[in-house]
Amino acid sequence: MRPKRTWQALLVASVSVVSLMSSADAAEFSYPTFNGVPIVTNSSATISGGTILNLTPPLATQRGSAWYIDKLPVRDGFSTTFEYQIISGGGSGGGGDGFAFLIQNESLAALGGMGSGRGYATSEGVPGITNSVAIEFATTSTPRISVQTCGLAPNSYSPDYSLGSTGAPILSSGNITNVRIEYASDPGSLSVFVGDLATPLLQVPVDIDETLDLDEGCAWLGFTAGTGMGWAQHDILSWSYAPGPATLCLFALGGLAVIRRKR
Repeated sequence: MRPKRTWQALLVASVSVVSLMSSADAAEFSYPTFNGVPIVTNSSATISGGTILNLTPPLATQRGSAWYIDKLPVRDGFSTTFEYQIISGGGSGGGGDGFAFLIQNESLAALGGMGSGRGYATSEGVPGITNSVAIEFATTSTPRISVQTCGLAPNSYSPDYSLGSTGAPILSSGNITNVRIEYASDPGSLSVFVGDLATPLLQVPVDIDETLDLDEGCAWLGFTAGTGMGWAQHDILSWSYAPGPATLCLFALGGLAVIRRKR
């Protein structure tokens, strides 16, 4: 009697090419410029010169966001590194207002308010991005880095919704600065490195899986920025990402959905 074929064998037989790889192989990327990066930009955000992600031009009352087009694994940990440059503009206070890196599961059109909203938070009557955690780089008179979340509700820049913050070097000096953000799911902590990638400038406890409504452990990642009566040019120059090793992905040609399982 012919042995029964398992669903795994039938699946492999139904496609021309199947490869089993870790999620690190499947989702990891490193872009030295934004040439060819699969992202969606909203409002003032553009790819300048085909290589730089410009979140806002040096103009008043701007807001922009940009998201990697595919949801990426975040629940089991990840590391992301990017370079930014803020070129001070003018207006009230000599420039403003800063940018943020976000983990969000609202939509590819997600965008918050201008000014202190920095493109992610509620401001000027515009609601913030729901279902999000923001790492905010605020270019105020006292520059700071803060992790902000309202859980599933619209995000806010209020200190009441900060999981932790710290003073920072002058963020809008015009210098190109390296940032690394690491999330460890066990015990649940977010670390932010600025300039010195060996020592975190800020560490906060957070369980992203408990805080957000994720899509099978995945969410959109990207950047936002905003200006008010003071303005600056907010640029992201490069970006890399690597997920934690806790999932496996089965990929095949022909549009087969990704199957993930926890180790």
